[in-house]
Amino acid sequence: MTDILPWIMSAITIYMTVLAGNKHRYAWVVGLFNQALWLTWIVMTETWGLIPMNIALWIVYARNHLRWIADREKGSTVAPDKPVTPKDTAAREGRHLLGQASNRSRS
Repeated sequence: MTDILPWIMSAITIYMTVLAGNKHRYAWVVGLFNQALWLTWIVMTETWGLIPMNIALWIVYARNHLRWIADREKGSTVAPDKPVTPKDTAAREGRHLLGQASNRSRS
């Protein structure tokens, strides 16, 4: 189990980072779950030097999750209701990158 767990945790870390980059509402929850796996691995392998990183990431991920919840309650959109895809006009025009996906006159 200790041989495969780092591979699983690495995959989850990459997945969580992509979710956070896409502002997915559960990104930080996935990160917190992954930190539980990391803590399990740290204890199983007695790699105590990773404990400070694990504690720091628990704090950062929990903080980010709570801030995203607060922003959402204030009306800020954490995760878009509709994902922007290349088929969307805003995506084709690159406006979603600038946060200007509002209606504009088209020529």
